[in-house]
Parts: sequence; structure tokens; C-alpha cells
Amino acid sequence: MKPVEAIGLSPDDTMSLANQSGIVIMTEDISSASGSAAPEPVSISTTSMEEFEAELARRTKVPAPTIDELMKTDDATIRREADAVSKILKRFASAVVDSMDDSQGFDRFLRELDLKAISRDHNWRTIFYELRDLDGRFEQHKCVLVIKYLQYLSFRKKLLDYIHERKLGLVETNQHPDLTIFPEPGDPARRDGAAQPIGEFARVPLGESVTFDLPTTGSVPIMLSRRMFRLLGQDHPYLVDPNGKTHVLKDGRNMLGRHPESDVVIDRDFNDVS
Repeated sequence: MKPVEAIGLSPDDTMSLANQSGIVIMTEDISSASGSAAPEPVSISTTSMEEFEAELARRTKVPAPTIDELMKTDDATIRREADAVSKILKRFASAVVDSMDDSQGFDRFLRELDLKAISRDHNWRTIFYELRDLDGRFEQHKCVLVIKYLQYLSFRKKLLDYIHERKLGLVETNQHPDLTIFPEPGDPARRDGAAQPIGEFARVPLGESVTFDLPTTGSVPIMLSRRMFRLLGQDHPYLVDPNGKTHVLKDGRNMLGRHPESDVVIDRDFNDVS
């Protein structure tokens, strides 16, 4: 039988326990002591990391009550919120990149993180609180947590930008009638958190990776923004850009970009590739 990972979450937690078979968190809402009704705990019960990841993926969109509050908020506050989300979004993105070369990177990042900066939407703050102090056996859980929250932040930032434009009258007010699914699959700002088809391609979710084998002959086409690159060479991989220029790849991580300090420096005219 597969070990079961179970998490029960509510806004206030009084006891948590980690054991060899997974995660068990017991919760109790202290508001019940004051006579107010206690909310239903949010339960996660999974039999694999894939299911655990799927449960967190359901929390990568801003919930409807939060959207309702944002729509009532003045534009100056929306802009401040967007700036704050941008800052923490960059921190989480850097943590994902840095952890590629550091197996304990996510654990260190979470221990240094001020949890007051984490949203209470979907009980995110509670999940962070419970997972960050668990030992190295749960590093993969922490990796999934950081990546899925990164996707939530990305969605929230795009939503705030849209609300700002909407308040300024720059977009039609009925363009996105249900903002809980913003943006729509056909929208130029495609949603993160799930692979999105672009012609014969699928978009890689923000912060996640893809593993594939290079063929003995031929190449693997890769779209960066709207530009076609090709990856070739089983023994000595190299990348061919849309101009036909060949970029030899080194073992390990290769950072691609227009910055001269990138491992793979692409044409400066590819300004839609960052």
C-alpha cells in the first residue's frame, strides 16, 4: 500500500505531526472558543506527489471573494498591491532558479521567509507555516509549495494589472465577466499553472521543468515566446536559434537570455524573450 500524505488545514492550527508515512496536520480553529462559527477545515488527502501537486495547483487562482474586494478597491491601492506582488514574485522566481543547484535551497528559502508576506487566500499562509519546519524528507513538498505559490503570485499580478487597466477604462468592462478564471485560454496573457496549447506546442507552467530525450537524428523544436529554437545532438547538445546561429550547451544548467552574462546569449533583437 502506498503511504498516504494527509493535510487538514484551517486558519488557526494547534498541533502538527510529521511521520515516515507522510504529513499529518491536526487543526483546531480557536474562533470556536469565542462562540463564533468555526469554518470547515480544508483537507488534503493524497497517495502520491502528483496528487499533492494537483491539490496545490487548485489554489493557484485568486478566489472569487478576494476578487470582489479588489474590484471595490481604489486604483492607488491596486497599484501598490501590484508593486508588492511584483517584489515577492521576483523573490520566489529567484528561489526556484537558485534551488536548481542547491538541494536544500527551498528549505533555506522558506526558513528565511517572513510568512506575513504570504496571502491568506486558500489557506496559503497556513500551508507554508506547517510545511517549512518539517525536515529534509519533505524537501519535494516544499519545492512543489514554492512553485505553486509562484504560479498563484503570477496569476494575482496579471489580475491586478487587468483591474488597474479596467478602472482606467483601457479595457472593456465585460471582457472578463468571471475573473476567477482570468485570463481566458485565448487571451494574450495565457494563464499559468497548466500546460496551454499554442498550435502544436504546449506552454510549460511557470517555475516547472520538462524532461525529454534528444533523438539520434533530427531535432527537438522549442518555442521561446513566439520564436522557434531547435535542440540537437545526443552526445554534445547544442541550440540553433531562429537566425540559424548555433549555441553549444555546457553540462548542467544553461541560462539563456539577451544579457551578455548569460550562458547562451541570444540576439538582442529577440526582445520578447527574457
